[in-house]
Amino acid sequence: MLPASWKFRDQYEFKLVENLEDDPRFKELVDSVLGGPPPWEQLLSEEENQRLKLLKAGFKAPISLRIAVYFDNRLIAFTYAYQSDGSNMHMGMSCVHPEHQRRGIYSELLRAVLLFSQTQDFQTVDSYHRATNNPILISKLKAGF
Repeated sequence: MLPASWKFRDQYEFKLVENLEDDPRFKELVDSVLGGPPPWEQLLSEEENQRLKLLKAGFKAPISLRIAVYFDNRLIAFTYAYQSDGSNMHMGMSCVHPEHQRRGIYSELLRAVLLFSQTQDFQTVDSYHRATNNPILISKLKAGF
C-alpha cells in the first residue's frame, strides 16, 4: 500500500489526495501545461454537459487514486487513475509543470500507480496520451506498456 505522503529527491512531496479539482492550482497547472480542458468537452452543448454530469453522479464510485506533487508548497504535478472495469486501472490524466520535467517526477508517479494497482489486485493498467507527448510515451515504454 502507498503511504499518505512521501518525499522524492528530498525536495518534492507526493501526497494522496481526495480531490484535485477543488484546488485552484489544479486548473492553473492543467491550463499551463495541457492548454485547457480536453477539446471534446467544449463541443458539448449545455444540455449534453448536464446529462453527462447526471450520468457521472449516478455511477458507483470506482476505486481511484489521486496523487498531487508539491514543490515549496506549490502544486507542480499530479496523476489521476481509476478503475475502468473490474480488473483494469486506467491512468486518466497526469501532468508535470515544465519547470520540473525530466527530473523523474512522472516516473515516480507511474511507479506509485503501478504499486497501488498491484496492491489492489488489478490485472492490467492502461492509459491514453497525446501522440506528441514523447516524454510520457517514453516513460510508459520503459515501464513495459
